Amino acid sequence: KSLAITFNKPELIAQSYNNLANVYIDLGKQDISLKYYQQCLNLMESIGNKKGMASSNSNIGFAYKDLGKYDEAIKYFFTSLRISDELNDRNLVAANYLQLGNIYLRKNDITPALDYLNKALIDYKKLGNKRSESITYNLLSVAYDNLKQFDKAIFNLNESIKLARETNDLRTLAYNSQRLGEIYYNQNLDEKAIETFKE
Repeated sequence: KSLAITFNKPELIAQSYNNLANVYIDLGKQDISLKYYQQCLNLMESIGNKKGMASSNSNIGFAYKDLGKYDEAIKYFFTSLRISDELNDRNLVAANYLQLGNIYLRKNDITPALDYLNKALIDYKKLGNKRSESITYNLLSVAYDNLKQFDKAIFNLNESIKLARETNDLRTLAYNSQRLGEIYYNQNLDEKAIETFKE
């Protein structure tokens, strides 16, 4: 950071703050990471770097989400969404939709959760991002499971499993197969549950 300050390169300084924040995130110290993410955001705003502003707001949203401060997280993800939409950065737009859907799901506010997750799914399909598409299908299945709409939960889980196989995402595949088996078991579909648990 000191070299960046010496040469008065605000974008490099901002990146240094961002890197420090990431380290503290990895250490589970989100409260400290927030200070550095905010400093990064302040610098990006001061030089009018909109892409940096969008990313910084999203990073702050992640930190607040990890802290369970969902209303604060939503505020920053919305700001990131607005800026990334202005820039037509569809990757970041989709990521913000996904995180907003995830947070509303955690708040058990299913209607906006479904809205944002479906928007994320549309963008990820257009982008060809199968791994993120799989994650989105998984969260959609959780939403429908909460609504006790089990046919839709099963459909979305199967879509997630199919994409996890295509992308060789073994962790997601194992997790979703376990969840699918549990849904079948809870619906007294024992043979399907056993078949799924064996896979």
